Amino acid sequence: MNPATSSAPSSSALQFIASFRQTNLPLTILAAITSGTLLISILGLIFDPRATAIINTPAWSKLFKFSVSILLMTPALIWAIKITNGKTRRTANIAASVIGTMLSLEMVLLLIQATRARPMHFNYTTPLDSVLWIIMTVGIFTMFAAFVVLLIAVWRGIRQDPVIAWAIRIGLVITAVGLITPTISTGPNAVQLKALQAKQPNILLGAHTIGSPSAIPDAEPGLPLIGWNTQHGDIRVGHFIGLHALQLIPLFGIWLSKRRRLNQNRQLALLWTVGLGYFGVMLLTTWQALRGQSIVAPDALTINVAIGLASLVLLSSLIAIVPVMSARKANV
Repeated sequence: MNPATSSAPSSSALQFIASFRQTNLPLTILAAITSGTLLISILGLIFDPRATAIINTPAWSKLFKFSVSILLMTPALIWAIKITNGKTRRTANIAASVIGTMLSLEMVLLLIQATRARPMHFNYTTPLDSVLWIIMTVGIFTMFAAFVVLLIAVWRGIRQDPVIAWAIRIGLVITAVGLITPTISTGPNAVQLKALQAKQPNILLGAHTIGSPSAIPDAEPGLPLIGWNTQHGDIRVGHFIGLHALQLIPLFGIWLSKRRRLNQNRQLALLWTVGLGYFGVMLLTTWQALRGQSIVAPDALTINVAIGLASLVLLSSLIAIVPVMSARKANV
């Protein structure tokens, strides 16, 4: 084996990591932290059978979910900065540094709570839990403000193939909306307030679950590992879909930009169709959750709206590509 050939993959990997660091150091540190927390959480899920106090979910599941999501999001943010030019790139870099710092802090807090087998969100049951949750809440809103600044800077400064540029813009906007959706469920429900007034112990003041009569809605049965409630609405579904628009929509844009049989106008039409359809799915699942309805038990209205959305996306896509397909057949 040629030594130069065998060392090529490792050299490419080092160059890839170096390009991360050169673009934005806090995001690079975030990627390193989430890589570590992902490994720790996997080991925890395998070897630590403890359940999180109060909500009775696997102690390491939240750290695992956050590690995966943030590890997927970080390269997309770095790439968006790399292809942003002019003065706005400096603004985007500053905003991304704030995002990276806040998310790194968030991962450390989640690691602490996973180690303690304590719930992170809405937890005021002990002085330490209260302090950790307040710090995380401040970090979340700081991160969101920085994300909006990043969105504006990248929107104005991106210099790229129009299809890819619009894919990044659309992905950033949907992700921004997805980031803010969990704030819908930050307050305590009526049952929790009554329990609090009665001085019942171990009551969380808020929940991801909507529509439950329980004082601890997030302790209800959920989907394996991801934990989405299977009995009532769960705001995390729309949040998850929105969060990953930042990866999926640009990836679709890159793929679409390579379809040379479609002119640019048709590529953009398809991009907007899929982007709006994706946004529609996020809004649909959020609306479903707000009605107290589990993602695994849609009613007739939800199903009909979903069918209507899918039909509209399919019809719009066909309008964009059918003329091209017809032209291909004519040339055969």
